[in-house]
Amino acid sequence: MKKIYDAAHMFEAQLLVDQLQAAGFAVVVQGALLSGAAGELPVNIYPSVWVAQDDQEDAATAALHMLLQNEFRPPWRCLRCGEEHVGQFSQCWRCGAER
Repeated sequence: MKKIYDAAHMFEAQLLVDQLQAAGFAVVVQGALLSGAAGELPVNIYPSVWVAQDDQEDAATAALHMLLQNEFRPPWRCLRCGEEHVGQFSQCWRCGAER
């Protein structure tokens, strides 16, 4: 297993893992529960993305870089109902309106 990314927070780590898994990579989040120990542990407490199969490291890293460059968009507010969404959603979960 090899670490391929240090996430800023759990949401980012899980979103990346979900997208990489959907693309066929065996990846997991490590350190998901460490943020509760912030200030107590002298270590990196941020969650990280790890590839489970060493032979997938290069391809998973390349896919990760593409996701980071192309997929992360700023949050948006639905014009129909006013609900706020993270940038990855293209349709409002509340009313179904397109972005």
